Formats: sequence, structure tokens, C-alpha cells
Amino acid sequence: MKTEKIVREELKEIRHYYANKKDFERVALTIGKPIALKMVERYETHIKKAPIKLFNLYVCLYVNNNSQETVSTDWACSTGHIKVLNKRLYEFFIKEFNKEEKS
Repeated sequence: MKTEKIVREELKEIRHYYANKKDFERVALTIGKPIALKMVERYETHIKKAPIKLFNLYVCLYVNNNSQETVSTDWACSTGHIKVLNKRLYEFFIKEFNKEEKS
């Protein structure tokens, strides 16, 4: 069962992957894809089912490697609002992974 702590840690890994994606792709040609890439793919599968605002937040924070402050400026809202949305994003992933486990 995924917890908020696990999701938060995995999203940090995903952010790191996307921040260094070109390096991972280059190395994959020589030694292959890292096993951790399966985690990225699982998150990508689930995020496609998310409400559009959470999908957009995932892309802005984790794929594009923006800070919450940057997103709040771009979206013309408070950083607190972005934090609330990010918590909803964690909850969304927890719910999706728990449904997956039950299946």
C-alpha cells in the first residue's frame, strides 16, 4: 500500500529522471533502461486519468521541474493553493495505486 511519504519520495525520483532525461536516454543505448523507469511509466499511466488541473500540476512540477513558487506565479495563484493541489495529487496517486493493488 502506497503512503503519502512513499508517493512524495517517488515523485522526487521522477523529477530527477525528467531533469536528467537526456542523460538517461543516452546511457540506455549502452547499458539499457534503469529498472526505476518502470516506476515512471506507472505514474504516467495513472496521471492520464487525473483531473486536468492535477495533470497540469504534475507536468509543471515533476516533468518540467518547476518549483511550487514558479507554478504559483505562472498560474497567478498563491503558493498555498499549489501546496493544496500537490497534496491532492498525492492523494490521487495513493487512491490509484491502491485500486491497482486490489485488482
